[in-house]
Amino acid sequence: MCRKPSLAIMTLAAVALLSWSAKPTLGADLESFEFDDPNFTELLDVANTANPFNQWSIGEFTGGGFTLVDSFVNNGVFDIRKFSNSFAPSYLDVADIAAGKRYFVAEMSGWDIRAADAINNPEQIRFGFIDENVDGSTVTSGNAVTAQMQITSRDLGDGPIVQLEGSALGAGSTSLVPAVTLNTVQTDPFLMVLELDKTNNRYEVFYKDGTNPSQSLAQGFVSPDRDGNSIRFVANYNFGSSSFDQEGVPVADPDEFFAIERLALTTTNPLTDLLTVEVDRDSGHIKLINTSGEALSGLESYSITSSLGALDSSGWKPITDNYDNVAGPGNGSVDMDDDWMIDSTSTSLLSESVVAGDGGDLSIGQEVLLSTGGGTWIKSPTEDLEVELSFAGGVTRRPSVHFVGNGGSQFAVADLDFDGSITVDDWTIFVAGFNADLSALSAAEAYQMGDLNFGGVNGVADFAIFKAAYEATNPPLSFEAMIAGVPEPGTCMLLAISCLGLVSVRHRRNTPC
Repeated sequence: MCRKPSLAIMTLAAVALLSWSAKPTLGADLESFEFDDPNFTELLDVANTANPFNQWSIGEFTGGGFTLVDSFVNNGVFDIRKFSNSFAPSYLDVADIAAGKRYFVAEMSGWDIRAADAINNPEQIRFGFIDENVDGSTVTSGNAVTAQMQITSRDLGDGPIVQLEGSALGAGSTSLVPAVTLNTVQTDPFLMVLELDKTNNRYEVFYKDGTNPSQSLAQGFVSPDRDGNSIRFVANYNFGSSSFDQEGVPVADPDEFFAIERLALTTTNPLTDLLTVEVDRDSGHIKLINTSGEALSGLESYSITSSLGALDSSGWKPITDNYDNVAGPGNGSVDMDDDWMIDSTSTSLLSESVVAGDGGDLSIGQEVLLSTGGGTWIKSPTEDLEVELSFAGGVTRRPSVHFVGNGGSQFAVADLDFDGSITVDDWTIFVAGFNADLSALSAAEAYQMGDLNFGGVNGVADFAIFKAAYEATNPPLSFEAMIAGVPEPGTCMLLAISCLGLVSVRHRRNTPC
């Protein structure tokens, strides 16, 4: 079906050229689709300007037939129009990503997302890495998602809510808990980036809305068993239709659209104005680093959050009384002439703000150590810290949070003394917390007492986790040998657990309990 280019698309294409004054750095493109092709060019025929002999293959829906037949190039953008409830995937086979970092970049010139379809299915645009090599001929589809970012529109009764989300699938992976709400009508350019880091089995989602600062949505883990062997682009449910006839057939709405300006796979993150927060796993120290490439002024507040309760205020070194007013007791290195105050000191939220004045400043490359002593981060295998800074004029920045230390890896489950190995020392810690009252502790604090599954108690289920973790990194049958020399109360605990068949206790025939 041929359609004339819409006025909205033509206008946005012109606006995009003018308004993206701070065009992100492109880096080294491995694959690149600029959509400068003639109008009505379909996705599988769009030119790859970085790798000309590699093109998209378009997936088929269950009933047969291609699902993006109404989507094509329209005045320099790829205009998504899809009049069905089907799942419409497209694939690009890429050089296998089993180590190092790669970035899937999607630039949109804008969108206008109307009400969800009649059965309230969420409209989605997904961009992701998958584990299969989908070449369009020998392999024509793939569902083993390694990591993906997506824009989702849901209608809960009061009109559509549009959000940016991230997720991963497979053993050991985690989906991103936070989601950011976006405009239902986007008139400024919008760029989103999915970083796949297979060296550390992590992923991160970034975004930039118009000329606003670049942001990190969050980061999570990908399955060690899944690589990035293809990239996948999906349009799910209806786009370009916001009403249905009496038989349930979607009726075209010429004002609803989703316009993609560029898709690329690169070796570097094109967003170079991000702030960085560095968390040292070994020391628990947190450091704010201005990696934005420019001096920043008007810092009015910031917050550090952890859904796991992994913040220790006793090891926090705030701006208040340390880096504020040079008149004292602060040294003025962040805010020369203003006083700051602490707003929250819970295990889930540390925050502070300027009392009054023009706020603080961060010079290019400045590092601000926000920890002292034993550190601010409470150690566990889960790394869930999020940071947000607020600047004058309502500007917010969400830094990229990088965990370092411990050889570049997260702590292993059951390594309760965090020394890189699971030994009798960890067992001693676990036994001390068995069946203890952990109700007053946060989830991160309770983990350090042996609540390995974050269930609120150190019990039989946690014992099974510890035993499996110990045996996975030590010789066979070594667990029974290790516990044979453990003094009370560990033996009594094991006798109770042995009744459930989780361990065989053969030592000390007359051990009293």
